[in-house]
Amino acid sequence: MKYQFLKHKIQTVLSHIQLVWFQEKRKKKIRRNQTANVLFVVLVPSIWKYAYLYQLLLQDKRFNLRVTVAPWFKSNESGVKLQNDIESTEKKFREMGCNVIPSRDNCGNWMNPRNEFEPDIVFFSAPYSYTHKNFRIENFKKSLTCYVPYAFVVISEIHMHYRSGFYNRLWCYYVETEIHKKFRKEATSLPLLKTKVVGYPGMDRFEEINAKEQKSQPEKKTIIWAPHHTISNQGSGLNYATFDQYRDYFFEKASEFEGSIHIIFKPHPLLKHKLGIEHGEQWANAYYSRWESFKYGELAEGPYLDLFDRSDALIHDCASFLAEYLAEDKPCMYLTGGNDGEHSGFNEFGEIAFQQHYHGSNHTEVTAFIENVVVKGADEMREQRLGFKRTYLNVGPSASASENIYGDLSKIFNG
Repeated sequence: MKYQFLKHKIQTVLSHIQLVWFQEKRKKKIRRNQTANVLFVVLVPSIWKYAYLYQLLLQDKRFNLRVTVAPWFKSNESGVKLQNDIESTEKKFREMGCNVIPSRDNCGNWMNPRNEFEPDIVFFSAPYSYTHKNFRIENFKKSLTCYVPYAFVVISEIHMHYRSGFYNRLWCYYVETEIHKKFRKEATSLPLLKTKVVGYPGMDRFEEINAKEQKSQPEKKTIIWAPHHTISNQGSGLNYATFDQYRDYFFEKASEFEGSIHIIFKPHPLLKHKLGIEHGEQWANAYYSRWESFKYGELAEGPYLDLFDRSDALIHDCASFLAEYLAEDKPCMYLTGGNDGEHSGFNEFGEIAFQQHYHGSNHTEVTAFIENVVVKGADEMREQRLGFKRTYLNVGPSASASENIYGDLSKIFNG
């Protein structure tokens, strides 16, 4: 047993040394040619955090850019649905002006973007392996592989974000804060792993939004309800979701207010799939259709920053939004699922962000938040949230996380 452990440890270190050698060789090639092919591997548009970075690189003639859409393999999903999702995503990125490498060739075979483009630098939008092997990090071991978390890392299961094979194969992990850099250092024993604090690129656009003149507040208050996908029996060990507790509540509450509030149903991208497993696909489709036609609300899938911009408050149980919405000067409530204001699933940073939220453990507390904080404006936590933003959300040598990444990549050309 001890021998097997030692053998595995030696193999891991040797593989890592080989990976570092490939990376150094790639950097020499970039310096020699003074150009770099940069590939962005995308799963779904809603977790695309590289928009501003893409524009910065596009303006620099040394960088040649491509985007490819990786298939997201989900259980019980038809091949037709998968292909429709890919084509829809490719279309969205072309409309954004991106140069897209098709995921399939004319015969329907999966393309290999490594062969089609020969990328020097590869950015991944998600760390997951449930895609085709051509789009996984293992296929790009001779490239400089990079990752920015698609959401602030707030959960206590640190190994999920710092210890898996994906993270050990990265050339650079661009992290949000010094706390997250500490997490990675504690989670791995491998040497030479580059971790750089740059801030969170997903929030770069908030600077633009907050710089705009404040809009006049309409009489109707817009509230985002963002339920997580970890519903009962489908939580993968996390079980954050409170969907079952509130699935009818927001219909009833919005109707009760008779149009003075507007509810945006912004589900996690995986929720509908999980509901289909739990209740049947017909039930899930009917529930989503109910929101599409609801008089006092709407269904919102896909990118969410514009939703943040036009909202007045957020009610959620999503770890992904725990810190990100705090960049807005708006109140937010975290649904604790009957745990009376407590949550055991967050890490050090997540717990700090959690304490900037109002907490709702039942319908009565959520109703009080809507009536008093959102509608009447009695937001007692505003100054506390602004203090969090100043302390944790403004990091790095410049105001923009994307500019920090761009600056780091530019250093490769000079050695």
